[in-house]
Amino acid sequence: MALMIVGAGIAILLNLYMPKLDQGIRADQKKVELLMRQILFSMAQRLRGEEPYLEFDHRFDELKQLLQNLEANALRNMENSFLKSSPYFLKYVDMRLVQFRVLTQMKRHSAAFQGVSEPSRILSRLTEKTALELSEDNPAEELVIGVNKMVHDFRKSELPVSREEFENRAVLFQFMNDLRYFLEIKRDFYIEFQTMQKEKVSFRHFLFFVRR
Repeated sequence: MALMIVGAGIAILLNLYMPKLDQGIRADQKKVELLMRQILFSMAQRLRGEEPYLEFDHRFDELKQLLQNLEANALRNMENSFLKSSPYFLKYVDMRLVQFRVLTQMKRHSAAFQGVSEPSRILSRLTEKTALELSEDNPAEELVIGVNKMVHDFRKSELPVSREEFENRAVLFQFMNDLRYFLEIKRDFYIEFQTMQKEKVSFRHFLFFVRR
């Protein structure tokens, strides 16, 4: 009897604690997306030849620390045997961690770019659009189509004449490919969890008819 009471008490405590943990994870998700959005806006400014309004290194350090904390909390949430949490939060963190590594490459390429050109202005607008549509429930498919079109057009454009133009073109192309990979990571994550949600709904319907 005493063991049952203790067990019930632990379950109650966990039920009180885990919703707070979920709320903390959700709050950290929004902070991650805000920092990524700020970083992308700053990169877009650089592509237009403007001085970024935010300091890059500080934002990257803050984002890295936040992702590490979010990963630890998501793992704690996932490993709780009483609640059998969905792997969603952990998969979400994995997706953002890969995107963070891509952002570090994009940062290096945007810093190396010199001057302003029409392709850099177009890429700047696409980078800003990515920042605006960064939320977890955005499939990013239209953005992937947009960057793929830009890569195609860029490859067909006239070759540069001077060495500086050639170097800038190479940097832009690297940034463009990184942005495409950044978006494909998000699109694939969205597709994976849309599929999982459909499978869950189908399984619930199956159980409903079996129990009738």
